[in-house]
Amino acid sequence: MARAGRSLISLSRAFTVECYRREYIMKKVKDKKVEGNIANTKDKYVEKPKTEIDKWNAELKDLDAKITVADADAKARIEHKEHIDALGLKRDEARNRHDTVTLSLRRVTP
Repeated sequence: MARAGRSLISLSRAFTVECYRREYIMKKVKDKKVEGNIANTKDKYVEKPKTEIDKWNAELKDLDAKITVADADAKARIEHKEHIDALGLKRDEARNRHDTVTLSLRRVTP
């Protein structure tokens, strides 16, 4: 009879340890999923402005090429130059916002 009592206690302890182990594993899995979601969201906020900046850089190069190819029409050159300057300002603002977001995300994530 005493032997049966010890085995029930051993089984109870083993069961308790197994429950804690499973709970620990489930918490780790949940933490990994949350970290993955945060990383995906961070990537979206970083990549979208970066693609816009790249697009504006391409437009600036294209317009700059048009200025050099444009004939002696001074008015067209001025319009192109104004457009290039405006796009350059937009690009610089976007780059500053992108850098700010990137720096703040680096501070948040370990």
